Amino acid sequence: MISVPDDERGEMVCAVVVPESVVEAPDLAAVVDFLTRAHLMKQKLPERLEVVESLPRTGLAKIARNELRTRFGRPDAHWARPLEVSASTQASANVMRMSDANASSGMLHGPE
Repeated sequence: MISVPDDERGEMVCAVVVPESVVEAPDLAAVVDFLTRAHLMKQKLPERLEVVESLPRTGLAKIARNELRTRFGRPDAHWARPLEVSASTQASANVMRMSDANASSGMLHGPE
């Protein structure tokens, strides 16, 4: 999870994931459902999803979050997909944003 700039609220939560296989790339709804079931606070749920082949690492093998923020914080970042996927998987893995209407109506919560 990283924060990326948002024109409306200043920043938003972006999940950057590495799927086990291209075919199994999750969509934003699946990630939100998983995190909701894990009792993650509502304000920490991702509103954007990026699917990548690998995560950049620092010299100490930690995830280089600053590099991810630079890469996906650009306004055109969602057009530069780093992972080749099929058209159907691409459609489900594209950057998605939950509307404020959905957020206020509780749509971010998965089934109880």
